[in-house]
Amino acid sequence: MTLQPADPLAVLQTTSSRGLPRPAEERNIHSGAVELDMVLTPYQRFFRESDARSPHPSTSWKRKALADGTRHWPQAIIPFELDAGLDAFHLKWAMDAMMQWQLKTCIRFQQRNLALSRKLGHSDFIRFTAGTDCKTAVGKISGGQTVSIGSCNKGSIIHELGHTIGYVHEQSRPDRDDNVRIIIPNIKPANVKEFGKFSNNLVTTFGTPYDYSSIMHYSSTAFSKSDNPLLITVQTNDPHVQMVIGQRSLLTDRNL
Repeated sequence: MTLQPADPLAVLQTTSSRGLPRPAEERNIHSGAVELDMVLTPYQRFFRESDARSPHPSTSWKRKALADGTRHWPQAIIPFELDAGLDAFHLKWAMDAMMQWQLKTCIRFQQRNLALSRKLGHSDFIRFTAGTDCKTAVGKISGGQTVSIGSCNKGSIIHELGHTIGYVHEQSRPDRDDNVRIIIPNIKPANVKEFGKFSNNLVTTFGTPYDYSSIMHYSSTAFSKSDNPLLITVQTNDPHVQMVIGQRSLLTDRNL
């Protein structure tokens, strides 16, 4: 499906000075991760792909985030390190991104050190690296994990930290079809798999409303076959919010 030029919304999209939001990580061609920027453990990947039906909370997903307690960050504190190879602007963006999450949530980022590890009772941490990708693991990984931000802008770093905390993509929610429509014919064949949806057995929304403005949402033209701004791949059921999805500027107060 292509938006019709006569549609006032389409006119707005094509004449807007910024056009449709198009997050940088959606063009991440180097990644072998799930949905390109989510690095899942073998255990997480198994339950995502098998749609395992288990009532145990450690084998399910809640809301749009991991429910597995072993993937949560104790005391809501995430120890971090900054790789020496990061550019000055990436260092600043990483610090700004962490501050965004601290201002909106109970999550706190603290410089990794031995005293902190003793206080938390674990030695897990995240390390911001340059790398060639814009990706990270979902939730806490034993032994430490990298947040590769070499291809990220600041908004995308905020997005990746959402995965680090444990969030999955907004349009992966089990109720996504009630809110958006995935236009398969407009998607590059190799990227159709990036639009998987978690079932109710893996993700529970607990009645929280779908957040079109979520920084974790795909953009309108994610993985589109064409650079044509009207060839959309994610169509909102409410046309008035088509311009909203895919923003990578700031965190919203909803669904956090």
